[in-house]
Amino acid sequence: MKNKGFTLVEIIVSFALTMIVVLFLFQLVITLKNVYTNNFVVSNLILKQANISKMINNDLLSPNLGNVSDFTYDQVNKCYNILFGSGIMHSICTDTINNKVIYDNYEFDLVKGSKVGNISVERKNTSDLYIHIPISYPDLDKDYGIKIALVNN
Repeated sequence: MKNKGFTLVEIIVSFALTMIVVLFLFQLVITLKNVYTNNFVVSNLILKQANISKMINNDLLSPNLGNVSDFTYDQVNKCYNILFGSGIMHSICTDTINNKVIYDNYEFDLVKGSKVGNISVERKNTSDLYIHIPISYPDLDKDYGIKIALVNN
């Protein structure tokens, strides 16, 4: 009499081997998804950082506005108001609840899940101005904040 089919042990072994392969494939898919998400977040944060920095730098270096003559901090709105020599004032604000950086009438929405901190603007001497807007993302251990140094000679 010929036995056709598989024994119970063969079925259990093949099922276990299949589950191991499926487990490794799921782990690979999850890892690739995390890498894709992190790359997406990093590229968007760097893009926002570049756009905000460019706008602020253009104004700081604009000959039409003149040098920065003064700056004040508005505690209610969490804004720094920067007064230029021409009498024009620009404001830099952070909205820590909605994760936005606001420069005058432009609002920059940051990547979902990122955190923006409070702005710091300071003068090291009579002509040098330093602006720092901290931006971070919890899963990444890098600072994607905006750091601008205006050094006048």
